[in-house]
Amino acid sequence: MTINRPTATGNGGNPVSSRQTGTPRRLTAAVISLPLLWLAALSQVEAETAPEAASHWQDLEEVRVTAPEQTPSEAISPVLDQESIQGNRSQSLGALLESMPGVSNASFGQGVARPVVRGLSGNRVQILTNGADSADLSAMSSDHAPMADLAAANQVELVRGPAAFRYGSGILGGIVNVQDSRIHDTELDGIDGEVTLGYSSNDQGWTRIARLDAGNGQTIVHIDGFDREGNNYHAGANGAQSGGRSGEIFNSDTSSQGMAFALSRIFDNYGYLGLSISNLSSDYAVPNEDNDNARVAPDQTRYDLRTELPLDSSWANTWRLQLGWSDYEHDESTDDLVVGLFIQAFREWRTELDYQTESGWNGTIGIGSNQRSFELCHDHSGCEQIADHSDESWDGSQGPDFTHYEGYDFAHDTPMPSTVSRDIIGFWHADQPLTFGQLSLGGRVEQRQIQADESVISASFRQDEAYYKNRHYTPVSLSASLTYDLNDISQMIATLSRLQRAPTTDELYWNGDHHATFSFQLDNPDLKLETARALDISWQSYPAANASQWRISGYFYDYQDYIYNDLKDFTDPYHGNRVYRHEQTDARLAGADANWTQPLSEQWTLDVGASLTRGWLVQSGAPLPRMPADNLMLAFSRQHAHNRLRAEVFYHARQTRVATAETISPAWYQLNLAARTEIRLANQTLRLDAQLRNLTNQYGEQHTSYLKEYAPIMGRNLLLELQWPFGDSG
Repeated sequence: MTINRPTATGNGGNPVSSRQTGTPRRLTAAVISLPLLWLAALSQVEAETAPEAASHWQDLEEVRVTAPEQTPSEAISPVLDQESIQGNRSQSLGALLESMPGVSNASFGQGVARPVVRGLSGNRVQILTNGADSADLSAMSSDHAPMADLAAANQVELVRGPAAFRYGSGILGGIVNVQDSRIHDTELDGIDGEVTLGYSSNDQGWTRIARLDAGNGQTIVHIDGFDREGNNYHAGANGAQSGGRSGEIFNSDTSSQGMAFALSRIFDNYGYLGLSISNLSSDYAVPNEDNDNARVAPDQTRYDLRTELPLDSSWANTWRLQLGWSDYEHDESTDDLVVGLFIQAFREWRTELDYQTESGWNGTIGIGSNQRSFELCHDHSGCEQIADHSDESWDGSQGPDFTHYEGYDFAHDTPMPSTVSRDIIGFWHADQPLTFGQLSLGGRVEQRQIQADESVISASFRQDEAYYKNRHYTPVSLSASLTYDLNDISQMIATLSRLQRAPTTDELYWNGDHHATFSFQLDNPDLKLETARALDISWQSYPAANASQWRISGYFYDYQDYIYNDLKDFTDPYHGNRVYRHEQTDARLAGADANWTQPLSEQWTLDVGASLTRGWLVQSGAPLPRMPADNLMLAFSRQHAHNRLRAEVFYHARQTRVATAETISPAWYQLNLAARTEIRLANQTLRLDAQLRNLTNQYGEQHTSYLKEYAPIMGRNLLLELQWPFGDSG
């Protein structure tokens, strides 16, 4: 069970705009008036049916339902369920998650948007699909799309606390886990499916999704697929007043496709075995200063196998095994010439055991490993394949073709070696019920080895031989959460953690032009383990304990040797592009986020959310780069039967706490309206979602984005999504 389950049909990410040359005025006016007409109609229906309803009251037998106690990890892990995802399947993962307090959207336009959680981003925010690594390169750079789409998702959770160590050590902000139902763990007898059609007026975009599950009880077949496309989008008005862009954002079109097949077998003793094969690809443009034709086209094929077996033991409950294989490749092109080629092969396995002891402890213990093989090419003349310079003679010293500039060595070539990164992992967590609450403990140990091969680099652009030596890291992470029941309706949760993270291959070795973002990335082979000491305190209500639901959280993270991608105050010597380098120094982050849901009547609900984040370097006191602006959300919702109305406003404050070479981001707000209903056609029930987002066509910039000036938020946009569930549950 989880708390803080948002009920919004809309969300606060990726504001959407109306095409200024475009959306017909009569259609816009009709949609604006739709919620008011709907509200009046519902009120009339209630008034007409009230006497009849009153005459049919009867006494019912009282039924008590007891839910299992939450673990501390579950209590602080917010969840967006299928109802929250419905109506938003044309959105990016970052845009959807921005509806959660403390989550921001590092948007690069509509093609890609990665979540930023409590100011943490990149490799500190892991993205999973069904508990397995998404195995993409989105943490390497924000213009790389996550390989986790919402088309097939039925739940998105932000996993925090000691229990999240089964997935990784990035538990401070949270680990994003996108779940689908491709592999079944319960029986299905019959057919179950759904067809979804979505439309976006701003970019004239279309989304088409289909899903089918068929089973004879214990054997279940699953098929799903989707197709999504959109033209250039339009930003809000008056962007030029802030130094940004309004109107059509050139080079911002996008398209994506995906498909999956899965087969599951349910055993007589309630265990299961499932295999899923899926492919996800996209082709999207990246907005930029000169409106150049820059595109990114990732493609991933993955295989996932999962099995679970109950155990007949006094101390062991369940055994699970998860295997994953993934082959990923993406092109970065300029004017149809592939100038960047990224190839990654990823393999992982994890096995875990749920246990309980006579003294009351229960939890999970497990081991696993993964291997990530990565190669890239960046070449102005084109990248048909990864280069091979293994036949060139080399004396082990630095090549002669580096340019020494502003204290750094620049190379106008592809000087990143091919790498193989291997992790061996052990983890555990344990929960102990107490008379006043619960105690949760957890730990994770990793052994990382990174091997670098310089044979893909021309000898004239190689570093000295020591640069390519094998690297070894052993991060150790521990966490403890204590839940204290204050009274019958609320509790306090305090989490104390000491976490370590090893640098990744891209942070160590990535060096050269990054054509998709028109920047130059410098390497830093001297990076070492990053250590964080963290305190997180939450005050929250019990789920369904009373009419009100709330959670207020405060946190403080003290980082030793914090790794961040620093924007330099000079440009590269070849193109005059911005220069970034991964630096390491002590840093601190602190902040708070809150949300409160208050029923006003049987139909009306008030939702309030807010968050603020501060991040700074300890030595200089300078702000950390790309920190999210303070924000506030206020929403009113009305629910009657299967009909829902919602009006919400999101406000993002002016971000003046900027790092070196960053610019101030102006304040902005967006007003969203949403409606949901069910339509009966013969024996079928259709679900219709309509959203009018950024109603007042405001201009806004996501300060968390590297390209905030060139890829502002969408202006006014009408979103429609029609779902047709069919089959035995449809």
